[in-house]
Amino acid sequence: MNIRLAQTLIEILCLAALGIALLSGENAAAAGAVAVCLLAAVAVYYKNIPALTHISPDSPKVRTLRTVAVFCVCYVLFMAGVLAAAEFGLFDSVTAGMSEARLNTASKLFMGLALAVFMAFMGNLSPKLPYNRYAGLRLPWTVRDEETWVVAHRILGYVSLPLSILVLAGVPTELSLDRYMEFWWTGALLLYVLIPGGLSGIFYCRKFSGRL
Repeated sequence: MNIRLAQTLIEILCLAALGIALLSGENAAAAGAVAVCLLAAVAVYYKNIPALTHISPDSPKVRTLRTVAVFCVCYVLFMAGVLAAAEFGLFDSVTAGMSEARLNTASKLFMGLALAVFMAFMGNLSPKLPYNRYAGLRLPWTVRDEETWVVAHRILGYVSLPLSILVLAGVPTELSLDRYMEFWWTGALLLYVLIPGGLSGIFYCRKFSGRL
């Protein structure tokens, strides 16, 4: 496939997924449509990784990028499947007799566990991610300079496990503090991006100001 065509398809599919997610409510149909768009985008990306990243097809770096792509596909399919199963009542036998408040707490706990798994897995792989514009911490300064990219992803690898544990540490506490759960996990996710993003940004500024 032509590189320009592959890039255009990926961008259109990602924008479609974002538009559906923003304009549709929380329902199985919308989740399915978002999943289809994202999976199609990942499929195009997976098939064209060597051409898009200008890396040899035999390079271990391509295998790392494909591992990330496969994980993202499995993650999206799993999350969409769980949402669809809940929408169609497949968990009713398990949740029978549970109060609405307890059901709400259980769903948030599941989301927190899913977030922790995502953060830990991606963080573990991040130091191996090659410099590219498609997968990884893509900030203005990380995509402009390869050394800054390496610094950012090395830091991300360091902080991912502690922050994943932080997310999990909130589980027993938040059972009685349900209203704080989203703030707890949102804060952990922000730190997941802000710590490596901020420190790599400082590195980038110091490097190009001649202070390194």
